[in-house]
Amino acid sequence: MTDHAEFGSLELAEEPWAAHDDTVAATGFFAMARELPGLCAQIVREVWAISRIDTAVMVGLTLAAELFTAVGLLATTGILEQLLTTGPTPERVRAATPALILVVGSLMARTALREGASWASQRLSPQIERVTLTWLLDLTTQVELVAFDDGPFHDRLHRVRDVAVYAVNRLLHTTLEILSSVIGLIAVAGVLTVLHPALLPLLVIAVIPAW
Repeated sequence: MTDHAEFGSLELAEEPWAAHDDTVAATGFFAMARELPGLCAQIVREVWAISRIDTAVMVGLTLAAELFTAVGLLATTGILEQLLTTGPTPERVRAATPALILVVGSLMARTALREGASWASQRLSPQIERVTLTWLLDLTTQVELVAFDDGPFHDRLHRVRDVAVYAVNRLLHTTLEILSSVIGLIAVAGVLTVLHPALLPLLVIAVIPAW
């Protein structure tokens, strides 16, 4: 019974998809943080080579969407300023209406631009799949046939074939999220600077748990 259990655990440890589990588990936060900028830059270069138009649309719309975040925040402060002043409530509401319209318009524009960026990203996905599979086929045709009888090579080939397309698409999606978050954070920091520079440390404190 013990021998059978040991054999089963040995089989599980040698499965192709578990080949790098120990490496991933041992990688710390700061090591990943150091690698992240280079990895994001690499994926952007790769998709830029695949389709410059779709990549430019994706990045440009992401940038524009987060700029509307700053516009919405500034307009929100205008609403609060008008509503918190002294005077009859109807007059304060009328005074805050232009800023309210600007907030709603900013939210609608940001949502539309984000959807546009997502659309460009979805356009890139099948192109990435085609290029990745073509690259893989090109590499495998350069290998001697005897290599396909080699266990480690065969496992490595299976890992690449099974996860390469998914991994690149997932990296693209994650890079888009990171880009959106960084630009949004810069926009919020700019708004807080306009309101009062002393608010910036609060923004840093708020971001720490997310990191």
